[in-house]
Formats: sequence, C-alpha cells, structure tokens
Amino acid sequence: MNGQPAVDPLGRPVFGNAIYDPRTTRLASDGSRVRDQFPNNVVDPALMDPVALKIQSTIPLPTNNNLVNNYQIPGYTNFRHTTIPSFKIDYNFNDKNHLSWYFHQTHTVSPNANGFTQPFTEAHMGVGYFQYNWPQVLQDFDQSQLGWAKNYDVKMFPNIAGIFNAGRGGFSPGMGFNLLDKYLKDITPTANTNLTMVKGNHSYKMGAELIVEGFPTLSYSRATGVYTFSPQQSSLPWEDGQPLNGTTGFGYASFLLGYPNSMNAALASNVRLGNHSFAGYIQDSWKVTRKLTLEYGLRYDYVTLLKEQYGRMQSADFKAPNPVAGNLPGSVIYEATCKCSFNKNYPWAFGPRFALAYQIGSDAKTVLRLGSGVIYGAAPNLGNLTRSVADFYTLGVPGYGLNKYALSDGNPFAAGNRMRDVLRVRSTGVSACSARSRAT
Repeated sequence: MNGQPAVDPLGRPVFGNAIYDPRTTRLASDGSRVRDQFPNNVVDPALMDPVALKIQSTIPLPTNNNLVNNYQIPGYTNFRHTTIPSFKIDYNFNDKNHLSWYFHQTHTVSPNANGFTQPFTEAHMGVGYFQYNWPQVLQDFDQSQLGWAKNYDVKMFPNIAGIFNAGRGGFSPGMGFNLLDKYLKDITPTANTNLTMVKGNHSYKMGAELIVEGFPTLSYSRATGVYTFSPQQSSLPWEDGQPLNGTTGFGYASFLLGYPNSMNAALASNVRLGNHSFAGYIQDSWKVTRKLTLEYGLRYDYVTLLKEQYGRMQSADFKAPNPVAGNLPGSVIYEATCKCSFNKNYPWAFGPRFALAYQIGSDAKTVLRLGSGVIYGAAPNLGNLTRSVADFYTLGVPGYGLNKYALSDGNPFAAGNRMRDVLRVRSTGVSACSARSRAT
C-alpha cells in the first residue's frame, strides 16, 4: 500500500489472498468493516455449507499431486455421424407451370467432451416452408439431492461460476447450465413469384418474395438457478477502495462457505419471437446494339424487427416510475402493455442496380463488364434473443464482501423459503408476466 506493507485499521498486516471469517465482520473505529483471518488460512470444516460440499462431491478427484492443473481429462473417441434422407416430387402442369415439393432431414450425432452424445436435428420441406429444430440433450437432475431448502423451476444442475483462480486453483470447467433452450425451432413459410417478358430487344423481369419467420422456443435460461461466487465474501471488506496492489479472499473459499456474490433466477418460458420480410424487384435487360447490353433495375426490401408474439419482450423506460424502488424513475415496460413499439422498421430500402456489357472486337473473345448497385443488409437474426425475453430476477449483496443469502437456501423466490418475505428484490421484470410465460 503506497509502497509499504498494508495494515488494517486494527494494525494487523494484510496479506494478499488471505481468507477471512464472515462471522467476525464488525466496524472499526474509523467506520470501516474489518474481519478476522481464518487460523492458518484454512476454512473451518464446521462452517462449510452442506450444499457446497454436496456439489464438491460431484467433482472428480485429482489424477496427480499438483496444486493446480491436477486433473487430466481421460481420452475419449470423437466422431461425427450424419444421416440426411431426402426426396423431391415434381409435377408439371404444362410447359410453363410446374410445382416442386422437397424434403430433407439432417440428423447429426457427435460426442461432447463429457462423453454424452449431442444430437442436432434439422428438417427442411419445400413449397415455401422451412423448419429447423435444435433440441438440446439436457440431463435431468433432482435439485433436492443437494439438500437445499427450495428447488428452482427446471430440474437440472444449477449453474456455479466464480470458483476458479488461475494462480491459486479451484474448479475451472463450468458447472451446470445458464443460458440454454430446451428446444428452438426456426419455422419459415415462404412464397415467391417471378415473371419474365421479352419484347423486342428488351427482356423484362420482375418478382417478389415473402418470408414469415418464427422461432418457437422453450427457454430454460436462468431457470436452473445461477450463482456467481467472488473472493469478496471471504475477504477483508476494509480493502474496498484502498490503493492495494492485490486483494484478499478466494472465490472457492466463498463457495465452501456458501455465500454467493450474486444470483439469477427465472421461470421456464415459452417464447415466440418472429419477423416478416418482403422483397420485390423489377429490371430490364436492354440489348442496345449487337455489342452493347445495358441492365438496370430497382429492388425494394422491407424487414421487420424481431417481436415477441404476445408483447412479452421488455425494455427499459428511464422515466417511468418503478414501484419496486419507491416509484423512482426507471422501470421495465412491455410492448403488450405500453401499446408502443420499441423500435421502428426502416422503410426506405430501395436498391437501384445498373450494369453493362460491351463486346470489344469482332471475335467475341473479349467483353467489358461493369456493374454497380445498392444492397441493404439485415441485422443478425435472433442472436440468442430468445434467452433474454423472459423476466428474471437478480439478487446482489448489500455491500462489498457482505452476505445476503446462503447457497443452502436454494431458490429464494420459492414459496415457503425463509428469505421470501425479507428480500428486497432488484427485478428485471414483473413476476406476473413471468408467471404468464411459464411453460406447462
């Protein structure tokens, strides 16, 4: 600290990465919070959270004696097997009109790093109809096996993060699930038409296309319980704001004590995002002379922004009163209730095109071609937006290094949880809307 060994307000030396006992938190004479370090920098086993110990028991034992990097992943066979059955039917009404129907299905199986297979399915049918389906292999887990008070909405292993330090160890692979979907379908009915007409030395073409795309999704995002641990809960709170060249505490120690720094919770949600796109064009290929051909045309594109079918997508209104925060300005609104649109579609996507081809010489071996045009691109579609539609709750802590709830409490929002009536919730939405979107 300023080139000198750091000492806390009680005159005790402060060592980097030291682990402190949260039970001893108190105010020093200068008003800062201090704690006592665990003897020998070891957490008393009697203080370890039983749920944390249960989770720790699922971690494989070391395969060597290293303090870090002490687990060698066993070898496994990695393969990719794909089956693509398909067929097509064509029917000709006459020389100028015909109808085609096409179907194919792609099924791919490839092992994941944990040895489980992970199938992905894609289906495609013609006559202007596309459907893609991405089911995920999700392993059911009875959360009551962890022994905590209340389970979360989805029966899967909770997401645990923040328990690894590259220099000191911990557990580096991700535990459980956070942002994921039970399934996500891309259903895309389409229609298109084209017309060609030749008149004199002009060849006129025009056409249009309509795409109606929908993404029915069963989202499990944050519905398993998401815990983020930090060194802060096992640190010396006095260090906050001090000019130190390091910090105290250890994320894995905070985990063993059962004190997360933050958590997220949500309900499984049926989400229905979708958008429409329309395009039309007209062009003329004009053979001016035997050597010169001009092509010119105009294309128009109109693409709507993604919307949730029932208006359950949320956004922030920094002027609306927030009932959760004493009606201070800044709240969440929904298109279903605000009778508004969060954004506007761009209506002026006109794209002119021009090209020419000129034959140089009389042997037709050299042709000069020039072209120019204006092309509009659409914003990336979906972009994991389905995982952000549903309301979710975030719980933090009241201050640096402080505790609000324990891992053993489980879901703090569940009925009957001892924390339910005392939590001051910082919400990203309204629970009623979450209940409406809950999957059955």
